[in-house]
Amino acid sequence: MAQHPDDRTIRKYLLNQLSAEDREPIEEQLLRSPELFERIEEYEDSLILAHIKGDLDHETNQRFIQIYKLNPVRNQRVEVLEALVQEAASRRKEPVPAAKASTAWLNWRNVLAGAALAGALGAFFFTDAMRPIPATPVAVHKLLPGTIRDAAAEAPRPQIVPKPDNRGLIRLILEEAGDPRPGSYAAISSPDSQETLVREVRIDPATKQVSVDIDSRDLPPGDYRLELAVPGGEVVQSFQFRTQ
Repeated sequence: MAQHPDDRTIRKYLLNQLSAEDREPIEEQLLRSPELFERIEEYEDSLILAHIKGDLDHETNQRFIQIYKLNPVRNQRVEVLEALVQEAASRRKEPVPAAKASTAWLNWRNVLAGAALAGALGAFFFTDAMRPIPATPVAVHKLLPGTIRDAAAEAPRPQIVPKPDNRGLIRLILEEAGDPRPGSYAAISSPDSQETLVREVRIDPATKQVSVDIDSRDLPPGDYRLELAVPGGEVVQSFQFRTQ
């Protein structure tokens, strides 16, 4: 059995300071070791709290901003902990130290309006009603970039994603997704809604297949656009689909 990484290696993993060769065995262990997943989550929380309190050195804090504050999915976790710390401080009537590096220029809140917090590897995903649903998807669909042109149609039509009869996760496999980096995410929008769903994508270490899991309740019938973006916000591929 492979030995779990030490704290120093976990810190480098979270701050993207490991080579792809060194990251791969950790990500493989994460898929089968709940203990390692919980340990990394705990260390990540301590890293976020150190940022909130201004305890990180300048170089580490700048790297933290690049990895977390510029990633919509990870920034949600930061904002949740910031809110909890502020609430705890207000109850004690104590001021909360601001992070040393100013992040006022980061304006992801418009992008994240209405987005639900989701984990990339947890045993369960939690919805608005806080009811757990199994992480095993009830439906799997492949998406190609853009749209598919029907020979009988006058215009391109979206790819169809039938909704499952039972509530659960829909896994969308993103074909021709290129080579996204760890921390890449999918931003899913609809012309019928002002909200944008943001979900961290899964990258299979062996096949490099890229996929994203979405609660079926978050995809009511309609047309959707999915943009695959790397940390920093650059969109590397886009997909269009329709749920029925």
